[in-house]
Amino acid sequence: MTTATSSTPTTAPIAARTVSTPRVRFRDTLASEWTKLTSLRSTWICVALGILLALGFTALRSAAIGNTWDAHRQDMYANFNPVTWPLDGTLLSTIALVVIGVSVAAGEYTSGMIHLTLAATPRRGQVLAAKATVVAGVTIATGLIAVLGMFVVSQFIYESAGMPTASLTNPDTVRVLAAMSVLAAVFPLMGVAAGVLLRSTAGAITTVLALSFVPEILGGLLPPWWQEHVMSVLPSKAIAAAAVGHIAPQPAYHAPAIAAVLVVGWVAAAFGAAYVVLKRRDA
Repeated sequence: MTTATSSTPTTAPIAARTVSTPRVRFRDTLASEWTKLTSLRSTWICVALGILLALGFTALRSAAIGNTWDAHRQDMYANFNPVTWPLDGTLLSTIALVVIGVSVAAGEYTSGMIHLTLAATPRRGQVLAAKATVVAGVTIATGLIAVLGMFVVSQFIYESAGMPTASLTNPDTVRVLAAMSVLAAVFPLMGVAAGVLLRSTAGAITTVLALSFVPEILGGLLPPWWQEHVMSVLPSKAIAAAAVGHIAPQPAYHAPAIAAVLVVGWVAAAFGAAYVVLKRRDA
C-alpha cells in the first residue's frame, strides 16, 4: 500500500522592506529658498528701495552740510569724519532689508507655504540655515552697493563744497566700507529669526526695527553710565562700534573686536531660539 504524504507548503515570512526617503541635500534646499526669494517682486522692490533710500539720504545730508560748512566749520563740524558721516544712510536702508528677512520666514506662515517647505525638507534646521544663507547673500550684496554709492556721492559733494574728503586707497576707509557691507545683513538675519518666532510679518518687522532704531533715538537721552554699559551691548551700537570704532571711537562704543563678538552673539542667540521653536512647534 502506497502512502501518499502531502506536505503543507510553509510560507516563509516576507521581510518588510523599508523605503528610505533620499536625504535632501543642503544645496537643493538652498536652491529652493533662492528661487522663492528671487521670484518675489517685493524682494527686488526692497533691494531697490534700500539702495535709493540710502543714496538719497546721504546726498541730501551731504549737500546740507556742504552748504553750511563755511559758517560752522569751527564748532558744529569739529568732529566731522568724511568716512563715517555718509554711512548714516544705512539706517534707512535697514528698513527695506529687514522686510526681506522677515518675509522669507513669516511670509511662509501667512501663505501656508511652510507646510510644503517642511514636507520637502523635514530637517528643519537645514531649512532655517538655507533661509539665513540666501538672506545674507542678498542683503550683503545690497549693502555693498549702497555703501559704495553713499561713499562716492558724499565725497563728490564734499569736494565740491571744499570739505575734507576720504580716499578708497586708504586701508581704514576700505575696512569701514567692507565692514558696513557685511554688517548690513545683521538685522535682516534677525528678521528671519523673528519671523519664525512670531509667525507674523508685522510683528516681526516692528520688533526688529524697534531693536534697531530705539537705541539710536533714545540713547542720547540716557545718562552716560547707561549709554556705556547698557546701550553699548545692543545690536545697533555693537554694529557701529565693530565697523567704525577703530577710526571714530566713542565712550559708548566697545572695542571693535568685542563689538564684533556681541554682534555674532545677538545673531546666534536669535537663531538658536528660532531653531528650538521651529523644532518643537507644529508648522
